[in-house]
Amino acid sequence: EALASYKVEVGGPRSVADVFNRLGAKVSKTTLAQIEQLDQELASSIKEMMFTFDDIVDLDGNSIREILKSVDKNDLMLALKNAVEELKEKFYANMSQRAKDAFIEEMQFLGAVKMKEVEGAQRRIVDAVQVLAEQGVLQLGESEEMVE
Repeated sequence: EALASYKVEVGGPRSVADVFNRLGAKVSKTTLAQIEQLDQELASSIKEMMFTFDDIVDLDGNSIREILKSVDKNDLMLALKNAVEELKEKFYANMSQRAKDAFIEEMQFLGAVKMKEVEGAQRRIVDAVQVLAEQGVLQLGESEEMVE
């Protein structure tokens, strides 16, 4: 109960999400489950805000294309610099062959970059993704299964 009353005074779901992201998956899952029983809507907005750069790998092709349209190309290059191969492939798969080749080539020219720059770029991409989610352009988290 303490946590549920705590969140209201501090700054809503975003700060709860920040705390959860620092707590680690196991603790935050348990606590989220408790919040879910009290307030379904709050729990899902916290989940959305806990969205990290690595979670992009779970989004569908449409969402990836929307992200590609709305983020700065240089940010994306930086952000993908130390990303897992699967995540890079996810973006590449949604680019035209020409765009992909150019992107990869430019990325190789980047050379060494500061971790701080990479994290900043990832943060900006995640912020852009959250804006798209708020606009309803794409869906984060466990969305309802859609059937064509």
